[in-house]
Amino acid sequence: MSEYEFSLVISGNLEDQELLDALFEAGCDDATCGQVDGVGYADFVREAPTFGEVVRSAIEQVESVPGLRVARVEPKDLITMSEIAQRRRRTRESV
Repeated sequence: MSEYEFSLVISGNLEDQELLDALFEAGCDDATCGQVDGVGYADFVREAPTFGEVVRSAIEQVESVPGLRVARVEPKDLITMSEIAQRRRRTRESV
């Protein structure tokens, strides 16, 4: 099995302790959850044979909690064009 790191952006109030407890009970005990500027997130490190399986299981667990929905998935290994440009000391346009 491989270990995958990814984040789920979640709509719902992740400052509510009852929702956080429900997430833990739903199986998200391997996630770090929080909210920044009103946007909820859950950072996962999870093992499975494929990336698709870990993401699917995490989404199902989050959405099993009433009041929470996954807005999008953000894999940890993706970077933006701006980050590539900065690493290569080039402009974003040239990348």
